This record gives sequence, C-alpha cells and structure tokens, in this order.
Amino acid sequence: FPLLSKIGTLWLTSQIRPAQEHIVSNIIRQKILAAADQLPAAKSSASTVLLFLPEGERHELGLLYMYYKLKKNHFNTIYLGADVPLADVKELVLRKKPAYIYIHLTGTAPYINMPGFLKALSAVSKNTFFIVTGDAAASYTQRLPKNIILRLSPAEVPGFLTEPGR
Repeated sequence: FPLLSKIGTLWLTSQIRPAQEHIVSNIIRQKILAAADQLPAAKSSASTVLLFLPEGERHELGLLYMYYKLKKNHFNTIYLGADVPLADVKELVLRKKPAYIYIHLTGTAPYINMPGFLKALSAVSKNTFFIVTGDAAASYTQRLPKNIILRLSPAEVPGFLTEPGR
C-alpha cells in the first residue's frame, strides 16, 4: 500500500502520466493474481468471503490484495472483481450465503452516497457482515446498519475475521 499511495500521489500531482500508473498497477495486479493462484484451497468448512467493487469503482488493487490475504489465511473466497451491480451481488449471496462481504472503495469515494449505499448493502442480506474499507470508510462518521463494519485499514481485516465470536 505505501507504493500504491506514492503512485497515486504522483498521478494526482501530474508527475507521472496515466499510462505509467496503469503499467505499474497492472504489474502489481499480475503478481497478486499469480501469488494467490499458488495458495492451497481452503477447507470447505472455512468461512466464505465474497469480494467485489460496486458499480463505478474500478480501482481493483486493494480488493485483489485482500483476496490474496484472505486466501493465505485459509478463507473460502468468491472474487467478483470491479464494477459489479448490487443486484448481481444479491443474487449470488442468496445462492452462496457468504459469512462476509468485503468492499474496498477508492475511486468512487468522493462520488458515492455513503448512507444510501450502506443501507442498500445492508438490505442485501441481514445474515451477512459487510466489511467496507478505503477512503470512504475512513471518513464516514454516521450511524451504521448492524451488519456493516467499517475498517480504516485493509490490514485489520484478516485479524478481525479470525477474532473469537466472529
């Protein structure tokens, strides 16, 4: 994440061109996917975590990183990727019944209606915990639905999921 933050800063200050940012991001993406592919499958009894980015969100590296970390910590994972309609998530939740859904908001943070988005997420399934990280989660201070958990750092998530009582 420090490298990604530095690249983001360089891009925002026009010190690198978008194509340069895309090259670095795609190299990192390939490395994460290759490393995740080498990990053993989780036991069928392990908790399942569904990972996705909502419509309009295309910044996938934070989500991919969490996918890798969860697989490494022996969670079953369902990776949907970027720009996924909430209706599709709801359909999959009904079929697969994941214990957790992980969302990392980066690019949509300034544009998303967080109260409305969190309410819509919560309505997808009352029996599923939704973990939201990223810029939007870091700045959100309003009351949350009971099944929504905001985490300021993706590094906190695997430990949170393995805490007793979770």
